[in-house]
Amino acid sequence: MMHNTGFKPGAAESATGALSVTGPQPVWMTLDEARERAFTGEVVFEVDPEVLAYLDNGVVYYAERTSDAPLGRRLLDAGVVDTSQLERGTVRVGDVEHLGRLFDREPTVDRDAVLVLTETATEDLIAELANAAVTTVRVTAYRHHPSGIHRWFVAQLESPAALRPVGSSSQLDSTMLEELPALNVVADDELRIEWDDIDEVLLTPDPEIVADDFEPVPVDQPVDHGEPVVDAPMADDPEEIEIDFGGQDVIDDVDLAEAPTVDEFDEDTSVDDDFEYQVTWPDGTAEPVDV
Repeated sequence: MMHNTGFKPGAAESATGALSVTGPQPVWMTLDEARERAFTGEVVFEVDPEVLAYLDNGVVYYAERTSDAPLGRRLLDAGVVDTSQLERGTVRVGDVEHLGRLFDREPTVDRDAVLVLTETATEDLIAELANAAVTTVRVTAYRHHPSGIHRWFVAQLESPAALRPVGSSSQLDSTMLEELPALNVVADDELRIEWDDIDEVLLTPDPEIVADDFEPVPVDQPVDHGEPVVDAPMADDPEEIEIDFGGQDVIDDVDLAEAPTVDEFDEDTSVDDDFEYQVTWPDGTAEPVDV
């Protein structure tokens, strides 16, 4: 029997014990122990004809009989590839036909069809052999199928940059700077401050904005300043002052064109010295004013 009595994954025996068979034992028991040990390599079951199983981390990815045709021929016979595709996708090194880079060298090959055919053939062979009692097993660790198809079933390792923990950068690189939000750069030296409580405050006025707010006025065009505003005193104002011009008429409008010249005045144009100015106050009293 296989030396797996009391075997538990992770025990010391799993690290030191060899994968071996000392007597008749079903194939499935050998494969189960290989899976528990996460075995990677080749397991040869000495039956007639011999069956070779290739495992990665305890999982059988390909199995074949020694009497089977090469994998490339089996792909051609199944019709999943043609002769030209197989020729372009195969790397020949001596007597070995390496198919590990088939999909890289020949992108027209239907990858899914090739994998399904390979997996189905492997599962059928293992299922047929699983209950057979095998006395002798040869084990070679880390030996893969010579055709290189191990590359088809092994996930590509991620780049070191993808495995780097977030925030564990050892130096400042350009990727950090590219993620910063874009900043508006002012071309000139003009300083502006924006406040949240008002729309906009410019410390330095913009000449273009000032020009848009006011319309230019030609120099030779008169400017209309509007009617003058006179603050008239209130009728109830106790300090209201009434000026009496001694019964003289007040001329509102004077037409300078009809006004007499100096020559047209009479010789006696002097002002009457007896003319008296006085101020009448609100209480009715009058007070003479010297002019």
